[in-house]
Amino acid sequence: MGWALSQSRATRLRIREHTCACTYPLFELCTAAGLWFVRRLTGEDPKAIEESAWMPAPAARDLWMHILTGQAR
Repeated sequence: MGWALSQSRATRLRIREHTCACTYPLFELCTAAGLWFVRRLTGEDPKAIEESAWMPAPAARDLWMHILTGQAR
């Protein structure tokens, strides 16, 4: 799984879930334009937001669970 710099692909996005903001990296499970993706904020540069590929909801939820359980980063 690779990360790419976030691009403005949709005018609105919704953050469905997120990890604790007290530690980095911070992850956000997002939806926009009918697709889902995960954003990663490292804290090094507040403007440097990375995101996963955009995918259908079941695949994104699977990725999210892998991140939460430490099986993916």
